[in-house]
Amino acid sequence: MEESQIIEADDSILIEDQDGNETTYHVDAVIEMDSKNYVLYSEGDILSIKEIVYENKEQLLVDVPTEQMEELMSAYDKALEEDT
Repeated sequence: MEESQIIEADDSILIEDQDGNETTYHVDAVIEMDSKNYVLYSEGDILSIKEIVYENKEQLLVDVPTEQMEELMSAYDKALEEDT
């Protein structure tokens, strides 16, 4: 994917794990923080966060450190509160 085709909220994304198993997830939100983009996605009750990075014109999802994950979840929760 090219950078102009960024993941958006309410999209579905297909993620392949290290063993080649593919799972479809729902995109709950895309957050921009500190000039980086993050995707919050879920399957059922499990919410996950990854950083969106670009490599060779492809979008890749990479792990986020625990401290940063907590900061992102706090920002997401605050945004949800403001919407209600």
